[in-house]
Amino acid sequence: MDSIINSKVESKNPDPEMDITQNSAPGPARPSSPGASFTNQTTSPQGSTSSPYVPISPMEAKHYYHGLYSRAVLVARSGTDPWIPPAGPEADFPRKYLRPVGNHPITEVWDKLLIPIDNILRSKGVECTSIDLPRIAVVGEPVAPVVVWIGVKPGSLSGEDGFAAVMECKQLLMTHQLLDVEVEIRESVRVLH
Repeated sequence: MDSIINSKVESKNPDPEMDITQNSAPGPARPSSPGASFTNQTTSPQGSTSSPYVPISPMEAKHYYHGLYSRAVLVARSGTDPWIPPAGPEADFPRKYLRPVGNHPITEVWDKLLIPIDNILRSKGVECTSIDLPRIAVVGEPVAPVVVWIGVKPGSLSGEDGFAAVMECKQLLMTHQLLDVEVEIRESVRVLH
């Protein structure tokens, strides 16, 4: 199935209740074996790099995008910050919302990156439903990372296979000196309005 590619999220007034896709209802991720991991090594942006594969917990998969209208389910992400669920009797998950990319170097090369990203996904057997480029912000935080946000059909991709695809896409971004851009895969169903 051909990928649907969206070049940018366009929004003058980002709305925390607005999302650009309609996704499946929340549910557990399907990570592969809990003990699976890759070797952790760090090199220059031109060299190879890999991070350890850590399966995403069902709680992280369900709540990582808390606040987005679509209730997207996380499959894999390139970010290495640990996801820590809120604790305490009145704790709540951080609310996220989508923002436009704005002034960022990726906008100069985004059209040239789409085909290589799609080729990576196809080579890994990822049948994507969308490739978007938003900033995913947390309400109350001043900085929002740019994210290559890949949608896949619910249940079509394991966490481990998703992680391999995400890390190869991240490597492509690094070769273009886009070190501050993350890659994430979420379950997504395209709905025409």
